[in-house]
Amino acid sequence: MKRFLWILLVVLVRVPMSASDHEGVHEELRDMFSRLNPANDTVVVDSAAQVMLNDSIKKCIMRVLAFEGGFAFAFDSVPQLGRVVADDGRFVVYSWNYIPQDRRMVYNCIVQDDRGNIQYMFQYQPYKPYENEKLTADEWYGALYYDVIAYEHRDVSYYVCIGWSRYNRITQYKVIDVLYFDDFGQLRMGFPMFHLGGDMVMRRLVYEYDGQVQMSILYDSKKKRIVMDHLSPMRKIYGREIMGPDLSLDALLRKHDGWVLKEDIKVNNEDDGVRRKRIKPVERTYYRSL
Repeated sequence: MKRFLWILLVVLVRVPMSASDHEGVHEELRDMFSRLNPANDTVVVDSAAQVMLNDSIKKCIMRVLAFEGGFAFAFDSVPQLGRVVADDGRFVVYSWNYIPQDRRMVYNCIVQDDRGNIQYMFQYQPYKPYENEKLTADEWYGALYYDVIAYEHRDVSYYVCIGWSRYNRITQYKVIDVLYFDDFGQLRMGFPMFHLGGDMVMRRLVYEYDGQVQMSILYDSKKKRIVMDHLSPMRKIYGREIMGPDLSLDALLRKHDGWVLKEDIKVNNEDDGVRRKRIKPVERTYYRSL
């Protein structure tokens, strides 16, 4: 499987953006995204044109991040661009995708921290990663991230990223991964902090499920836990069991040495917000489906 990475080293130019620059960037990105992923599915976009548009979008975002204050630029009027800030405010993940004529997903991601580290990743052949494999940025599997949780361990800042991906026409998956920059400013993925019982400790967790249903994975900041739908066999396709939510809930409890799995948690009245959220699709408007 071929995997591609474009790593961009950006020298941060300490030049502020004007208000007109802000609006110009928003208009430029909205226009390019509307042509990259037309709202009307009957509109066919040439694959070569999509590649050029995607490259222009990447360059536009990277250009903004090079300005003074670029780290805090919200891109809030560009709905097809996902921007998620960690709860400590020091780590930002941008992600977007598009669908070429062959209907497969193409994923993009930019990761930046407040120390000036930045990395762009691209994947046009997305795949399902192994749960106990440490990955470099050029081995990125391709996903769209919607939550980032800071986790300090032995004076190192790690970031638990929750995302969604689809790499075939039958199933999709949610991933809980750990992203961080090493001492050399290189992005790494996967760190052994998910305790599943006994001696089983994983670097990431991957939940594959039926492509026609929704699975919820949400961070409950009040109780310091990640709450998720439990998956059980739902149907068989070509002899393969396809999983789906069974209405019970599991949780990863935040501890000093990682996250500990607790199965079949009970949701009471105090957790009503979690109960309401879990039935809503987590995928945002920029998550185009097959």
